[in-house]
Order: sequence, then C-alpha cells, then structure tokens
Amino acid sequence: MILLWCAIGAGTCLALLLAWLRMRVIRVEISGISMLPTFRPGDRVLARRVRQSRIATGDVVILASPPRTLAQLQTEVRPYEIVSWEPHTSADPARKGSWVVKRVAAVPGEPVPIPVRSRVQGTVVPQGSFVALGDNPADSVDSRHHGYLPLHTILGKVVSRHPRRARWASIGTK
Repeated sequence: MILLWCAIGAGTCLALLLAWLRMRVIRVEISGISMLPTFRPGDRVLARRVRQSRIATGDVVILASPPRTLAQLQTEVRPYEIVSWEPHTSADPARKGSWVVKRVAAVPGEPVPIPVRSRVQGTVVPQGSFVALGDNPADSVDSRHHGYLPLHTILGKVVSRHPRRARWASIGTK
C-alpha cells in the first residue's frame, strides 16, 4: 500500500514538474533564413520565458509577428522567419499568431541603431519598446521595416540551439 502511494506521489510530482516546464520553456523549429548563419531552417531552439526587464541587447528572442497589411504582404520579397509550435504545424506569416526569431539590437534607454533611425522618431528607444534585427539583413523583415516593437510581444529568450539532424538517404545495391 505504501509503495502504491509513493508511486502516485512520484507520478503527481513528475506531472507537476512537466506542466511547470511547459509553462517556462518553449521549443520551436526554425523555418526561415532571416537568422542565417546563427540558425538554419530545421534547427530547433529552446526559449525560456523571462521578464521584460531581463531582455538585453544581443539576446535572441521569439516574439509575436508584427501585424501586416495586405499591401505589405504583397510587396515583401521574403517572408518573416516563421517558427512553429511542437507538434509541428504549418505557420503562415499572414495569420495572426505567427512567431518570429530576431536578435535584440536595442532596449529602452539605449541609442537607436543606425539601420533603424530612418524608420523611427527619436534617437533613444522609448520605454516599453525595443529594436529587433535579423542576423541576415538581406533576407530579414524586422525593425528596419516596422520601427519600434512592443516589449510585451516577446514570448521568450532563446537559451539553446539544436541543429537539425542530417537525413541520410538509404542507398541500395542491385
């Protein structure tokens, strides 16, 4: 009887631990090229939910895709870098609820980076906002296009990268 209660207790503790981790840690799969060479399509990243005050310049974050109009979607050469939740689902950049991965270039109180200055007013990032840029500027839609982004759109800070596994083809002999 005691062993049964111990097993139930251990199972409950494990379930609570997994639920807590699910709320704190997010695993996503990269499917775009805006963060090359840091992340490649197929890479998986783990992100940890953090307070806005813990976000710093240089951090890589997962954030909600800024809303875009139909005109913006029609004129874009490259789509956002879209990430999908596990289990894998198709993420469409035109849909509400899409996520992107970007590097924080400036947080509130810091100078606005030169590539963004023509898009925003002021030379210092205002409170409640931040500047995000892709590592691959030629193929990234970021603060250079949208200006300041709200801090509350950050889902989490990337803490680890897991490269995609190489897929080896089977070669048969005849």
